Amino acid sequence: MTSSRFERFRGAFGPYSGLATVAGFALIIVFGAKYIQMRSALDGMSAETAMPAVVTQVRETTCTRSMNTSIQAFNVRQRCLEVDLVTDSAPEGRVARRIVAEQSNVGKLEPRDRVFVVAANTGIDRFMIVNARDGAGFFLVRYAALGVALLGALLVLGSFLIKRTWRRGGEPRQV
Repeated sequence: MTSSRFERFRGAFGPYSGLATVAGFALIIVFGAKYIQMRSALDGMSAETAMPAVVTQVRETTCTRSMNTSIQAFNVRQRCLEVDLVTDSAPEGRVARRIVAEQSNVGKLEPRDRVFVVAANTGIDRFMIVNARDGAGFFLVRYAALGVALLGALLVLGSFLIKRTWRRGGEPRQV
């Protein structure tokens, strides 16, 4: 890219650099928090250590979760999924389970989907469902939020490269 092309690029996207910076920081904050949540829930877990399961039935429900702060306590209503599944665990064999999971953590589930069940404190029933078919999918679920947060960091960096060039009042704009 020659310097004249770069200057034209910078001039075209310069007015939007502030918006790109805000969007980048928003991606970093939201998906960074999601990554921290997934990291704490899945720390030390992998597809080999999680219980593989097959979904048999899914029902949408509304669940209430209590939140406490130092100032007040309140209840939050969320969309949840009541999932019936059959796990294949080594000492117990095939076991039918019913797990209530937050829809925002699981995504869309259909009967006959292959998932992994992990014991976690973040789940409503103390279990978390990882919607992945294999080890690569488990890895992607675990680190996807980190990838989007890094994309936000690149967006912030890019916004500083295309930042708006200020001109003094009354000076003609240089092309």
